[in-house]
Amino acid sequence: MSHPGVGLDRWEDLPGAKPVYLGAGAINTFYAWLRLAYGFKDENVRPYNFNSAPFISNAKSLQQGYATAEPFEIARKAASTPTCSCSPTTDIQPTRP
Repeated sequence: MSHPGVGLDRWEDLPGAKPVYLGAGAINTFYAWLRLAYGFKDENVRPYNFNSAPFISNAKSLQQGYATAEPFEIARKAASTPTCSCSPTTDIQPTRP
């Protein structure tokens, strides 16, 4: 997920995010593909521990999340709805509760 309107709206923009909050299981799975395919950098990775506060407070960050949970929780807690990119060809926009 990214914050809307900060220049992280396209897959090509996402490697510029700092930091990138990821769960431990993501680093050797889909993040390995993101490094190769899009140029993501390991030095930008921070641990994601199911607390979205660091993501909410930093507009230039990205956060891993489950499409059925984190986007809706962030929309409920924050002043804006995050941009959710599930794949390079599919974007999901949660609606505010």
